Amino acid sequence: MGVARPPFHRRKVGRADLFCCRSQCRQIRQSFCLLVVSDKNLRGSTMKRIVSKGDAPFYYLKVLLEFEDKTMTVDVLTFRTVIMKAMMSMYGEVGAAIQIDILKYEDETMSAILRVAGSNMVKLWGALTMLSYYDEKPCAFRVHQVSPFLMAFAASSRQLLLHTE
Repeated sequence: MGVARPPFHRRKVGRADLFCCRSQCRQIRQSFCLLVVSDKNLRGSTMKRIVSKGDAPFYYLKVLLEFEDKTMTVDVLTFRTVIMKAMMSMYGEVGAAIQIDILKYEDETMSAILRVAGSNMVKLWGALTMLSYYDEKPCAFRVHQVSPFLMAFAASSRQLLLHTE
């Protein structure tokens, strides 16, 4: 049997010891660290929590497309075309070439969950916000939720229904 490795590894930073969670430092580059400052003048050690957030590989956006004409509906292909037109009008051919995945689409509400690379999330959000017309019909995207984790969309506290008697 091998020796079990501790869940944290230690790095020396000046007079301080930095303890980082191994799994998150190496895999996601998002580390939740604990800084322990040891100084001879201090009687004990002072602990301070530091959260270091790196770039997420993907971001997920929950968006809603609204037209001024409330009776108008679009299918998933038209929804994707509207997104591509928004990216094209804002960033040209380069913006239209950005990979945007539609993970889930609801025809009734014209809402979708989009996945985009972390480096392109701000570009997509800006293009969706600036869109005001599609085929000469006034429309707007509403960004309801943004998260680097898809699990954040599983249970939204904004949509909870409390049953009280």
